[in-house]
Amino acid sequence: MPRATNDVDVVIAPTRDQLVALLAQFPPADFYSDLDDALDALERRSQAVTRRGTVPAAVAEMRLYAFTLAVAVLLAIAPVADAQDARNAVYFELGGSAIVPSFNYERRVSEAWFGRVGFSVITSETVEDSDTDTTIVIPITASWISHRAANHHLEAGGGLTVAAGDRQELFDSIDDEEDQFSAVIATGIIGYRYQKPDGGFQFRAVFTPLIGSGVAAPWAGVSFGYAW
Repeated sequence: MPRATNDVDVVIAPTRDQLVALLAQFPPADFYSDLDDALDALERRSQAVTRRGTVPAAVAEMRLYAFTLAVAVLLAIAPVADAQDARNAVYFELGGSAIVPSFNYERRVSEAWFGRVGFSVITSETVEDSDTDTTIVIPITASWISHRAANHHLEAGGGLTVAAGDRQELFDSIDDEEDQFSAVIATGIIGYRYQKPDGGFQFRAVFTPLIGSGVAAPWAGVSFGYAW
């Protein structure tokens, strides 16, 4: 699996003073830095070398401890990763939870959870009297995303899609014999989302199965939008 960060691994074998001076270059306000943990790792390495002596086994163990120390230091000075900063998004979705093309507004409600409400209007002319049939569709969903500090995410969630108005061919399967109808359909969400932590272009490709009001069908959608 590709990593979300670009790292450089460096193996070091510092003295205590050198280690203190090194960590002083990485202030805790900007980096994950723990001097006590680093000094503890250095002390464990020194004790192991003293106990085993300078035989080949001790050299091998010293190298192991040096490697462990290097990993600890690199983790300690790794820059603090930004989580999702963008709180709002608007996007146009083809298919998806609204079934038909829709315009949507999304709001981040926590570090990993987003709420969304959409709107779509379907119109068509009847053959018999040339009247215009109108149906309104409103999807309301919540989504969770993985890897909040990365650009590529797994998205999972679900919600409800509310449809009401004049019955049209798309909604013939709904359990209602009247020309006017209303229905609430449950929808799931599972798929891929591209979105940078600080916002900008957003892309989604999701599987959105539908069930309820006589409807049970696999469905999918793609969306393009902007987050800020």
